[in-house]
Amino acid sequence: MTEYQTVPAAAARLGCSRRNILAMIANGRLKGCVKFGKAWQVPLGAIPEPPRPSGRKKQDITSIL
Repeated sequence: MTEYQTVPAAAARLGCSRRNILAMIANGRLKGCVKFGKAWQVPLGAIPEPPRPSGRKKQDITSIL
């Protein structure tokens, strides 16, 4: 059975707004979403993992000058 998460949880996981998630659902960019009553549910597999930090620090501009 597929596990689902709410739209606010999906937005927090992606680091975007709730409205962006709803727009992605409307545009078909998130596959497998289901509406239960008035609320959309997003499958856990539809949300990509957030990118990991590269570990590389930004160089301070004052050290170059």
